Amino acid sequence: MITRILRACMRPRLLRALYSTDANNLTISNVRFQSTGNNNSIRLNYYDDREHDLTLSNVFVDTNTQYSMFNLVVENNTQLNADISDITLNNANSSGLSISLRDNAQISTNINRMIVTNSASSGISATARYNSLADVIISNSEFSNNGSSGVLLTLQNDANGSLDLSKTQLFSNGSRGLYLNDDSTGSINADIGGGALGSVGQNSTYNNTADDIFVDLDGGELKAENNYWGVGGLNIGNINLNDGTIDADPELSEDPN
Repeated sequence: MITRILRACMRPRLLRALYSTDANNLTISNVRFQSTGNNNSIRLNYYDDREHDLTLSNVFVDTNTQYSMFNLVVENNTQLNADISDITLNNANSSGLSISLRDNAQISTNINRMIVTNSASSGISATARYNSLADVIISNSEFSNNGSSGVLLTLQNDANGSLDLSKTQLFSNGSRGLYLNDDSTGSINADIGGGALGSVGQNSTYNNTADDIFVDLDGGELKAENNYWGVGGLNIGNINLNDGTIDADPELSEDPN
């Protein structure tokens, strides 16, 4: 089955959906999905207590009618290394990309040049539970006009996670641009500019309906230097410091993206 999937994805073609479980060294490239009646256009499950590699590039997905458009599920001590680039997700019925981890699972994902627009829920929604670890790098991307948040990272139970965000646009989303939600006994190490993870900043975050950023880091500080916050600069009224602080100085006066 894995061989058939790889052959299908090595040349440009139109597909309706792709589902796979525990496929190691899976590469998906040069594919357009146009699914009008599928639960997920792409659903990849990893359950088998092994380490897996995943590469996605040059993938376009337009319109699905149920659940998230692209769903990654990692459980049961399984580790996934995902390299995702040049991806466009448009008109998802729920989130564009949904990442779900539990039961000692780990994901290390590098997302570059992703565009997620017009999702009914969030552009990216990543949730880690039960001693799982979610390490996410996002760069050169756009999350706009989604019904909820542009990027949402949630930790529960005793999970841990990190987010390195740079050169990315988060604007005109129905709730928040960036939502960092630590409900765990672990922690989120988040850097969107000038922090320990090495983010250069240069993000553009503005015109989001509820907040441009929601910060719940269990009292920790979000480094957010060298970013653009829209005309007039950073407005504290557009930042929700639920349980944490933010260092956004210096800020950019012009949009770098």
